[in-house]
Amino acid sequence: MQKISGTQITTILIIFLVVTAVLSIPGFAANKANESAWISVLLSVMVGLVELGIVYNLGMRFPQKTLTQYSEILLGKILGKMLSFGYIAFLIFMSFFVVSAFTDFITIHLMPETPRIVFNFFLTLLAAYAVFQGLEVIARIAQFVLPLGLLGLSFLILFPLFNADFSQLLPFFDKGIPAVLSGVILPAALFGELAVLTFLLPMTNKPQEVFKNGAYGLLTAGFFLTAVTTVTIAVFGPEQTQILLFPFLHLAKSIKVMGIQRLEYFVIFIWVSGIVVKIAVLYYIECFTIVKVLALKDKKLVMMILGILQVIVPNYMFKNSFESGMFFATYWAPFALLFELAIPLLLLLLAVIKGKKVRRLN
Repeated sequence: MQKISGTQITTILIIFLVVTAVLSIPGFAANKANESAWISVLLSVMVGLVELGIVYNLGMRFPQKTLTQYSEILLGKILGKMLSFGYIAFLIFMSFFVVSAFTDFITIHLMPETPRIVFNFFLTLLAAYAVFQGLEVIARIAQFVLPLGLLGLSFLILFPLFNADFSQLLPFFDKGIPAVLSGVILPAALFGELAVLTFLLPMTNKPQEVFKNGAYGLLTAGFFLTAVTTVTIAVFGPEQTQILLFPFLHLAKSIKVMGIQRLEYFVIFIWVSGIVVKIAVLYYIECFTIVKVLALKDKKLVMMILGILQVIVPNYMFKNSFESGMFFATYWAPFALLFELAIPLLLLLLAVIKGKKVRRLN
């Protein structure tokens, strides 16, 4: 099993959390909390820290095993296998959803005449190459992409400030505290994707540092997403932010400072690179988990089957981006939080009851 460093875990986690959340968090949070959407995003980071604590404490009781491996210890072989297949299905569906969002974005804004399956194919091909090379290569790609990503996000935050009207962020809690709290749920589900650490923890060279590395990643992602949400509302207002399909792209298009414009193409390039990293990470975990659960000797057949599904299935999941957005806003959070928060918490409680102590590794 290839091992990656704590810095690489942080890098992967930042990209993993930001790259899809930046598409949706400003609009969905504004829809619930109006001008206080940034508060909802900030609070969701706190929920993410709780999720991280649960994932870390659970994983450190079995530092050399993934969730699907120690679930059999805690639940027994039959229930453990059933839970393993549930997580495999969850990860695969997440991959399909990310691919679908990617092709929606590209076909709407760049190449509307090109068949969606073409983009699915090339995205899957790039991810498959990275997976075939191994987790360490994926981590190195992430380390190359992240500085560019943070630079792009910094542009998105700083340059639009010239057009911002921060009075649009007032009054705080205009729709009430319950509205702000309801705006926490979906961002918390997106930050909850850090649950992939239950699979990556035994693949790190210092598992005992995963909480620290994860916290760095989560807080960095949370800072940038809160800032993007705040600036988006200050530039466009809460009502328009709610109806923008991809707010971060409109934010990039609004930049016209010191002769700098058409920055959206740079932002799109970075975003696509981040999507490749996220799909590669999911693809790798899916292949690794299926091989382990089914006790297979070779991952090539698994890679091929998953790749074919990843190219074809996202084409038929939703009729259009509006339908996918409605599904995401309505059903994704409870579905995702079941696997990201509820089940890990139950497994942690079961581990405590059974006396599985945290192992201190030197």
